[in-house]
Amino acid sequence: MKSVNRVLIVDDEPSVRKIVESCVKLLRGEAEVVLCQSGDHAWQEYHRHGKGFDLIISDFNMPGVINGVQLIEMIRAVDPKIRAVLMSGSVEPKHNAHAFIAKPAQITHILEVIRRVIAENPV
Repeated sequence: MKSVNRVLIVDDEPSVRKIVESCVKLLRGEAEVVLCQSGDHAWQEYHRHGKGFDLIISDFNMPGVINGVQLIEMIRAVDPKIRAVLMSGSVEPKHNAHAFIAKPAQITHILEVIRRVIAENPV
């Protein structure tokens, strides 16, 4: 599997953040994972951590000004090669992520999507 050293996980539901974090740790145990509850918080953390993320996994609908699609677009403006996965419990929005996960999702599906996005999108 290609290198993934730092992952940004963004979801307003703590249980979803923990499940996705567990999936990342299962695949890439040594990866640093940063958890955020909103797009606004994730944008701040992205800059606070000196950018340098290899993967972002974000919910679409969250409290605050920045939704998941906007967050991915903002980060891609700074880092066009970042791998991105968008999640949503509603309909799939128009997006520029590498993959989409409909919530609720089975852990096996989350693992497969993360694995595929990393393998198919070298940085």
